[in-house]
Amino acid sequence: MGSSSIEIPLFKRTDRIKTKTYISIYEQDTNSNEILLEFAKMDFICLQAIHQEEARKLSMWWKNIGLSKRLPFSRDRLIECYFLVLSIYFETCHSRARVMMTKCITHISMLDDIYDVYGTLEELHLLTNGIQSVTLITTGYSFLTCASYIGIEEVIPKDVFDWVTSFPEIIKATSTIGRLMNNVASYELEQKRNHVASVVQCYVMEHECSEEEACKKLLKMSNDAWKIINKEFVTQNKLPLSLIWPIINVALFNEFIYLGKDLYTNSDHIIKETISDVLIEPIQIHKLKD
Repeated sequence: MGSSSIEIPLFKRTDRIKTKTYISIYEQDTNSNEILLEFAKMDFICLQAIHQEEARKLSMWWKNIGLSKRLPFSRDRLIECYFLVLSIYFETCHSRARVMMTKCITHISMLDDIYDVYGTLEELHLLTNGIQSVTLITTGYSFLTCASYIGIEEVIPKDVFDWVTSFPEIIKATSTIGRLMNNVASYELEQKRNHVASVVQCYVMEHECSEEEACKKLLKMSNDAWKIINKEFVTQNKLPLSLIWPIINVALFNEFIYLGKDLYTNSDHIIKETISDVLIEPIQIHKLKD
């Protein structure tokens, strides 16, 4: 596995990474339950087959639309985007959602590169105005269409809807981790791009400290956000875990992808080995003893 347990402990890993790792650990335990172990392996293999088929269909879709060829300056990260979505919700019932979300995120990633490395300020103003107009129309139309057929409460219970839209502490903390880890990990790359002032630079200017001190402080803020997440997870006992876990999984994935360096932009052997381990490498099932 790409990152050791010293760098990222098991409880801070997303489910698929953690499961594959723990199966190999449990297999070495002389006191392991052989039947339970084989069931865990079969479950992983079944899910892996579903995920492989989703990745295959997405790869065909991505090749057919040809965006990576038309926008060669952008990061071509289809499988990394799929792995992000898979890390947030891996269950069979979310198959269609994973495919749809991956398609959205790949386009968002390319749009991000247009803003960061390609477009001029004048061009980006025009692009932003166009996006806002289209978004307003399509979002409003979609909402009215859905609302005319089914009530909001039938899709999302009102108490859950109210909780999500109130921007609770656990969502704020998850967002904080994502922004801070991303900025610290991407700081060196931003300097090479002659990017706008990063959060590291802003902190240095505001607090008159070194860049190293700024990075340490920002990472501490990320660790403090983890404390908020842990507290909220314990206290929010009225909300379904199916709602809470995806929120936490976003933070877990950010911890993995941005710990030390930006593994999304610099898609090197660490992320490739991890994806291969979860999506490609098989698990051997042994014949149970009578």
